[in-house]
Amino acid sequence: MTPHRHWFKSYSPHRIPIRLADNSTVYSAGVGSVVFQPVTAFSVSTLPVDLSLWHRCFIHHNYADVKSMISKNLVSGLKLESNSSPDSICEPCLAGKMHSLPFPSSLNHNCSPLELVHSDLHGPLPVASHSGYKYWITFIDDATRFRAVYPLKAKLEAFEAFKVYKSWAETQLGVKLRALQDDKGGEYMSKAFISFTELAGIERRHSTRNRPQQNGLAERANKTMGERITAMLSESRLPPSFWGECISSMVHVWNMLPTASLSGTTPFQAFYKQKPEDY
Repeated sequence: MTPHRHWFKSYSPHRIPIRLADNSTVYSAGVGSVVFQPVTAFSVSTLPVDLSLWHRCFIHHNYADVKSMISKNLVSGLKLESNSSPDSICEPCLAGKMHSLPFPSSLNHNCSPLELVHSDLHGPLPVASHSGYKYWITFIDDATRFRAVYPLKAKLEAFEAFKVYKSWAETQLGVKLRALQDDKGGEYMSKAFISFTELAGIERRHSTRNRPQQNGLAERANKTMGERITAMLSESRLPPSFWGECISSMVHVWNMLPTASLSGTTPFQAFYKQKPEDY
């Protein structure tokens, strides 16, 4: 489909309905054959598969962890083809203002999947995504550190997101979710939310007012995700409205990254009991 009539070698007027991706309908003015001139590429350049490239592919994760992933073969197929030194300055990382975590990270965690799930809601974001989302809600399994994120158009959708997460996680793991940790925000304290968790036998744990470190795992995750999204948008030069696409791919990658609370494995492998493959 093209607006350029002069590209056609043959052409005849013909009105045909065309359905677009947003389900709207447009109509063609005509149909015909287009012949393009052959194009020759005189040179092709590729980026070296080095530490800097993997740093960018793994959502600007720190070089030490990326190097450890490669040396320990935590992801199948991950390798270096160049030993060049990593970039001394990463502009997208600076744009994301990545810095040390505000709360100390605890290495103590529950040994059984879904024994405890941490959750935090982030937003509203200053710019809505293309689908109209203004928030996201994060769920992190304490035992495996596997995270799931759901975009929301309003805070009141948090309850539905939790039900979707609970059903999915319990089906994947074959065990019941036993406890939920949150910051006692209004989105977690609706009558429907409380009644649902009571009937499901889910213990509710809440952080104390002005003590956000008690829900630090989920809050740190959301803060870091916000920084990584900024870095991804900066590097790709996309407008802020693409944050929804960024967070979807970022969470997929994040679950493949090592974490200090898991020795010699990744959240993906701890959750699914299989090693992730180089994507």
